Order: sequence, then structure tokens, then C-alpha cells
Amino acid sequence: MVEANDVEMKPADESSAASSPEAEVKKDPDLLTIEDIREQVKQLEKAVYGKDHRYAFRVLRCLANTRRKLNTNVLRRLVQGYYTHSAKERTALEAFIIDDNDMEIEIDSKPVPSPKLRPARSEKPLIPEVDAYLHLLVLLRLVDLGKAGEARECSG
Repeated sequence: MVEANDVEMKPADESSAASSPEAEVKKDPDLLTIEDIREQVKQLEKAVYGKDHRYAFRVLRCLANTRRKLNTNVLRRLVQGYYTHSAKERTALEAFIIDDNDMEIEIDSKPVPSPKLRPARSEKPLIPEVDAYLHLLVLLRLVDLGKAGEARECSG
């Protein structure tokens, strides 16, 4: 005959306590947003190079969620990280990034470490779809802040 061995069950509190130090390590929400947008840019590039529009539709479906997560720091890091080819384009787009206090930011006052989104001094400019997507994110932020005049200038 086979005897049934009882297994001692641990309380739920002990099992969660073992994994809690890992759960306590939280990432910066701005960094998570930048990582999401980086993935969306990869999807756009895949759509362009693979000539498959489904990837671009995925990015557009995520746009409402991405729009809620946008803030000045995220936009500033994205522009500095992706516009490595042309300083002229970067400064033109940075001029439209409005601080959360409704004041224009001074680019030289706060150096922000930007993540490695593209190789420094990349010889290839951004593909037009990625450029348009980054402009769209800045434009949506301006609309959300109620800056219709600046949004009109940015769209032109």
C-alpha cells in the first residue's frame, strides 16, 4: 500500500515575503515610458522596412495610453536621444517642449542624461515615420497643456 504523505503548506504571507525585496525595486515611470516609446519606434521601423502596416497600427493603438504618460522629462529625453543626426532639428523641436509649469525650458540650465536610443552622431537621419511620430508626441503634449498657438506652429 502507498501511504499518502501530507505536504505542509506555507502561509501566503511567508511566500510573498520572500519575493517582496524583488517587488520593492520599482523603475522610474519616465524610464518605463521611454522604453515603451523605444519599442514603438522599433515597431514603426519594422513596419517601414518590412512593408507591413500592422506594426504601425499597433503603435497607433497604444497612442492614447502613451499620451497619458507623456511629460516634459520624457519628451526632452526622447528628442535628445533620437535627434543625434541634426542639432538644428533637435533644437527646433526642443523649442516646443513646454515645462509642466507652463514656462519654456532653458536647454542649458538642466542637463538631462538621455538614454542610448540611437548611436551618437548617427550618420543616418531618422526615417520620416519616426520623425513624424516624435513630432506627434510633442504636438499632443502641447494640445494637452492647452497651448494651441504653439501646437499650430509645431504642426507647420
